[in-house]
Order: sequence, then structure tokens, then C-alpha cells
Amino acid sequence: MMDARPPVQRRAQKRTVQAAGLPVSADTVLTTATLAVIPVYVLMLAQPRLAKRLLNSPAVFATGAAAHTALLLSWLQSGALAVVLAALRSCSPLPSMGRVTAAFLQAEVTALAWFHLLLLDLFQARSVFLSGLSESVPTGKKQDASGPALADLHDDVPDVEHPRRALASLPVKHVNDKAALMAEYEQCFPKWRFQLREGFSLLLYGFGSKRVLLERFAVDELLDGGVLAVNGLVPGLSARGLLLRVASAMRLPRSGSSHAILQSIRDLPAEPPMYVVIHNVEGSGLRPPDAQAMLSELAACACIGLVASMDNVNTPLLWDKQVAARFNWLYHDATTYAPYMTESMHVPSLLLGRKEVRQAAGAATVLRTLVPNARAIFRLLAEFQMADDEDGGIAFPHLFRLCRERFLVGNELGLRAHLTEFRDHELLQTRRAPDGTDLLSVPMEDDALRRLLQDMDASGEVS
Repeated sequence: MMDARPPVQRRAQKRTVQAAGLPVSADTVLTTATLAVIPVYVLMLAQPRLAKRLLNSPAVFATGAAAHTALLLSWLQSGALAVVLAALRSCSPLPSMGRVTAAFLQAEVTALAWFHLLLLDLFQARSVFLSGLSESVPTGKKQDASGPALADLHDDVPDVEHPRRALASLPVKHVNDKAALMAEYEQCFPKWRFQLREGFSLLLYGFGSKRVLLERFAVDELLDGGVLAVNGLVPGLSARGLLLRVASAMRLPRSGSSHAILQSIRDLPAEPPMYVVIHNVEGSGLRPPDAQAMLSELAACACIGLVASMDNVNTPLLWDKQVAARFNWLYHDATTYAPYMTESMHVPSLLLGRKEVRQAAGAATVLRTLVPNARAIFRLLAEFQMADDEDGGIAFPHLFRLCRERFLVGNELGLRAHLTEFRDHELLQTRRAPDGTDLLSVPMEDDALRRLLQDMDASGEVS
């Protein structure tokens, strides 16, 4: 029995285009294209970071464009072209429904249209997804709803040895001119020593490392007393730590408060003196106002002679009138043009290399996306953790009591909501104590926590 249907419908039933058409069946194109895009949508929901890297890669859409072009060229060679042209010619001014229906009865036309729609939808989904991530709009897992996680901020960290290698590879220029500058400064050594003996403190400024110059001054001139040299750029250095080193060098007790140690140094006679040389007095650990105040009180002691250097032009802004008067600085231009070799050893630690410093910078970025009460609760956690080294954390009831006393939360549900947000951002961890109590702690070292709190104070994020 002969098939009375039009030839167009018989070709649609066959579904496979012959040599002049698609190289594969239309069903295969339809199924393969659909299965190919489903994993991308799943990644957007389950693994936003992986989906972001995938969708930012040009290979995805380049592959789709190449497949679309190949299908289009194959379609143009098939007999479906005549049907589509007939549908276009029927426009008067709108196309005829019958002609359009006849065109989509072609298997290759339907497959190509479906493939085109999938690509278009994926492109639009990519735009919405990436825009949502950049604007902190919920697009996937819960941690992406209000900002980045702490681990997300550690990507693309430069090699910690790169700045050091780059600095060491620079050619040495103007050697004779630099040597002449050093000889000129060395002629000033007797005058500098005289100024120290008269009760002044010396502060050297200018472009270039002054470390070698200060070391020569200490070795050649400061022979009538002890010398303690301190690198102010060392991470973790604090004013109290420096004070304890001075007390130890002068054979004084190191126990007690900083005020008691300062008083014991004040009680010593002016002879023999103790010379304290601080390379970069503006180091991050010595930068807080209370640290500079403590150093100024140390400099005011009769038995202490203070010599320091600075490389930041804004360093004098650290001192108010009283602190500057206690320092009693005499400024000396000591431009050496010497490379910052020793100083640069700590640049990777401060900016790139140390894990705790990267954690502090990443945590500060995350905390800026949270509400003020959440930042205040995080401060409570951090301060308790640094003050209590034995337990290694704080129990939830204790934390809730502290927060309620400061009117940060009104009930346990509100506190648990903030703690959940901390966990989402990898700023909180829970561990089981020997007595079975769950202890909350911040997964950061004390140095990183201290640096983070200093950054929060400087930016005014927590009152």
C-alpha cells in the first residue's frame, strides 16, 4: 500500500538526512545537545566557583559556535532549504502558518532550531549567573548569597619569591656616587653621637635603605654603651616585645606590666647608656598609637638613646604633640639610594606570602560584607580566643551572654544566624571539648587575628 502523505512528511518520519544533509541523525543532535548543557546548569547550582571558571573559558562557546556552523552548512545543502525559502516567500507581509509548519517538519530544521535555542539560553544564563556573583545575589550555594568565602580570596596569589628575585636581579648603578654619599654621612657620625648624648633622638629619612648606614654608626661610634638593634618590619613585632628585649638586655625583670618595666628603666642612671636602633620605626607592629606612645616613653628615659629610620613620608602623622615631644627627634636626611634588600625580605610576608596575613586580608574583605552587629560578634570571638589559650574556644552559652550584655542580639536564634553566616564564610569552626561541650573558634592564628582587629579599628568597622 502506497503512502499518500506528502513527500515532506515522509522525509520527517525518516529523521535521517542522507549524504547531502546532516552527517548525523536529527535525533542524535537533539539528544546530544540537550545532555551537553545539563551539567553546566548543575554546576551553576552545586559548584559556583567551578562553573564560573568554565563559563569564563572561551572554549565552551567556541565549541558551540563551531557545531552550530557545521550543522547550518549541512542544512543548507539539504532539500530543506527550498521549504524554508518557500515559507519566506509566502510572507505577505507575515509568513503563512502552513509554510512555517512545513519547514519545521524537516528534521534538520527542528534540530538546528533547538540547538540554536540551547546556545542562546546558555549564553543568557551565563550573563545572569556571572552578574549575580559579582553583585552578591544568590545564584548557587548558600555561601555565595552574601559574599565570597575566605578560601575564595586566596586564588591567584603571586609567588612569594618573585619580588625578591626581581629586586636581586636589578643591575647596580652609580656605585661611586652611592659610596661618596655613604662617606659623607660617615663624617657626620661624631655629630650624631653628640646629639644622642645631649638627650635627642635621631630619625633618619630619605630614599634608599638606611640599614647599613645605621649599622656602621652603631659599630663605629656607639662604643660607650650597649646597642640593641630591632627590625621594625618583622611581622609580629610589638612595642611590648621590644620593651621586653630592652629590659632583658639591661638585665631587668621582664615580668609585670609595661608601665612597671618602663618605671624600672627610668630608675636606672644615665650611665652607661643603652642605644636602641630601630630600623623602620613605622613598621606595622609599631604603628598603633599606644605602641608609639610606649616607644616615646622609652625614648624619654635618661639611660636610653634612640636612633631610628623611616621610609614612609607619612610617619610623622603617627605622633601627636605630646608623643613627639617625648621622642625629641632630630631629623637627618640620609638618602642613600641603596636597594631595600633586607627590608624586601618581609614584603612577601606582609603582602603575599604568609598564610596568616592572607587570611587576615581575606577575612577583612569578608567582614566588610556583613552587618555591624555581625562584625562586633566576630570581634568578641577573636578577643576571647586570643585571651584564653587554654580552652581553645568559647562555648555558645558564654558567647550568647556576652552578646546579650552588649545588646548585639536579642535571642539565641539571632546569634545562631550570625554564626551560620560565619561558617558559610569559613570564619568559624566548632570542636568538641573533652567534657563534651562544643567550643566555637576562629580558624586563624593569633598574629593574624591581631592584625585583623587592627585593620578593623583603623577602618572604623567595629566601634
